[in-house]
Amino acid sequence: MASAQRWGGYNTVSIRPWLIQNGYSNVFNGTSSTASSYSPQYGDIVIWDDATGGDGHILIIADGSGSGATALSVCYYTEGEEGTAVQELN
Repeated sequence: MASAQRWGGYNTVSIRPWLIQNGYSNVFNGTSSTASSYSPQYGDIVIWDDATGGDGHILIIADGSGSGATALSVCYYTEGEEGTAVQELN
């Protein structure tokens, strides 16, 4: 069982309906080839879901917008370095 299902009850597939039921809007669906048409805005929740077998991932646009946006992410960006599970990325 994935850790998200054990600890939060949601994964990158099941959280979309929950977000919509709680007032969020799904403003963009795309792939890596269409992602350039999306411009992140403060407060956006960005989801790469794992429905097609890849790794799922969620991040939150915490500051700015467009190419200057900063995102908060829980990820393996530092390959598990202690104290780095949450990253602020540009």
